[in-house]
Amino acid sequence: DNPDINVVINEVAPRRVYIGGEVNTPSVHSIEGSLTLMQGITLVRGFVNTANTKQVLLLRQGDNGLEVHQIDTDRILTNKIPDVFLAQNDVVFVPRTHIANLNLFVEQYLSRMVPEFIRINFGFNYQLIDNLDTETTTTILTP
Repeated sequence: DNPDINVVINEVAPRRVYIGGEVNTPSVHSIEGSLTLMQGITLVRGFVNTANTKQVLLLRQGDNGLEVHQIDTDRILTNKIPDVFLAQNDVVFVPRTHIANLNLFVEQYLSRMVPEFIRINFGFNYQLIDNLDTETTTTILTP
C-alpha cells in the first residue's frame, strides 16, 4: 500500500554570476568551483576607461535580504585587501567615474537638448603667408 518514490537528479542548475556596468563585455557567467571578483572581471575582458574601479558593487542575497558591498578593486590589485569569492547569483556592477557621469550629462543635455543656434562655437584663426616678397596673407577661420 505504500509506494516507494525515488528521485534522481540528472542535472544541477548552474551557478551563475552577473557582471555588468563599465566592463568590456557585460554578461552572465556560469561558475564551476570557485571564482573570485577579479577573475570575473577578467572573464568580461576587464574594465572600460570610464569604470570607477574604487567603488565596484557586489550585490548578494544574504540570510537577511539583499546585501550590497562596495569593493575597491585597486586595493585588491595592490594586495592591500584580499580578493572576494563570488557566490551563486551574485551581481557585480561597475559604476562610472564621476567625470564619466559629467561627460554623459554634457552629451545628453547640453549637446542634444540645447538648440544649435544657442550653443557657443569655439574656434581659432591663423594666417598663412603666401609669399614673403609680396606679404600676401590669407586668414583661415575654423569653427
